[in-house]
Amino acid sequence: MKIVLDGWRLGLRFSACHLIVEHEKCGRLHGHTYTLNVLIEGDRDEKYGFVVDFIEVKALIRSLMEEVDHRVLMPGLNENVRIEERDGEVEVMVLDKRYVFPSSDVVFLPIRSLSAEDLAGYFLQRIREGLSRYKNIHAIEVGVDEGAGQGVRVRAEV
Repeated sequence: MKIVLDGWRLGLRFSACHLIVEHEKCGRLHGHTYTLNVLIEGDRDEKYGFVVDFIEVKALIRSLMEEVDHRVLMPGLNENVRIEERDGEVEVMVLDKRYVFPSSDVVFLPIRSLSAEDLAGYFLQRIREGLSRYKNIHAIEVGVDEGAGQGVRVRAEV
């Protein structure tokens, strides 16, 4: 059985800016309104007949989005990104560019790139962790859209 959460219809969106290190155009700081779509496959439980409660999954997704919403996203695992924090500010050196932001505005994600592909993998891992107590789930698929009609999907067997 599958449950599907359509991020566009459910308002599972967040806005953030990022860059793709070394990309000619996307290497400039820019933003998107992202949408998260989630599909979960599994067996129905005996108590309620649910694969997983929609309310719990939506709350988990919203909590993850809150961490990155209206923030500057930076790749925490990219060798071309150097970070220095001091006095409530963070200085980010990306190749020959230097950015300075209030520390509260920046989130360093444990990924190498901020491509939609890597963001989808990041959210998949976090959702998988958040639902780990469910032993009836067989697979999770996460989609990250950078706009209507443009996105990626990543899937993992559980």
